[in-house]
Amino acid sequence: MEVVAEKFPGAEVVGVDLSPIQPDWCPPNLRFHVDNIEDDWVYGSGFDYIHLRHMALNMKSPATLLTAAYDKAKSGGWIEFQDLLLNLSCDDDTLPPDYVLPQIPQLTKDSLKSLDFDVDFVDRLPLELERAGFINVRREVFKVPVGAWPRNEKMRYFGLMAREVLVELLRPLASKPFQSLGIPQSDLNAIISEAEDAFDHIDYHIYVEFGIVYAQKP
Repeated sequence: MEVVAEKFPGAEVVGVDLSPIQPDWCPPNLRFHVDNIEDDWVYGSGFDYIHLRHMALNMKSPATLLTAAYDKAKSGGWIEFQDLLLNLSCDDDTLPPDYVLPQIPQLTKDSLKSLDFDVDFVDRLPLELERAGFINVRREVFKVPVGAWPRNEKMRYFGLMAREVLVELLRPLASKPFQSLGIPQSDLNAIISEAEDAFDHIDYHIYVEFGIVYAQKP
């Protein structure tokens, strides 16, 4: 958000997060709120652009969020979701078939469902945006490598970034959501360890899908 605020000094940029993770310094046109975006929006209206990243899998009442976003966006304004999708794939059979890695997406889905998160919302997102009143709905899905296996330098950079993101996601999942399925902690530790080893193996051509959905308020 700091980059956006600096690039558009004439715009007012608002960041919202559940935790106080804001930087010590930020541009004067950037302000932060510690809040739950599924609650009432108290940080303004008439937004030109509403951006949500890694949010579609973490909501219990997404319809409430979309209603608020529609109400607070200006006519002609845009909303955009960016999310890692619940899959870990390998198209060329380089990942050994006995690895537990492909099971992690289903474990994630089952555990988040048990905690009342609407994990299917990410798949319904284009339809839900239309139901909320948005138009010009578009969805794009990209394959993102995981780890350092790509030969292309740019894709290798993306792979290393994806590896870090997934590891940072898996560790907290194992600390609570996965435990809700009754899986022993020792087994969870083994699953996470195996996943990290697979991500670091340059002979395993693993990728994750990254989805972008955007729409416009009429």
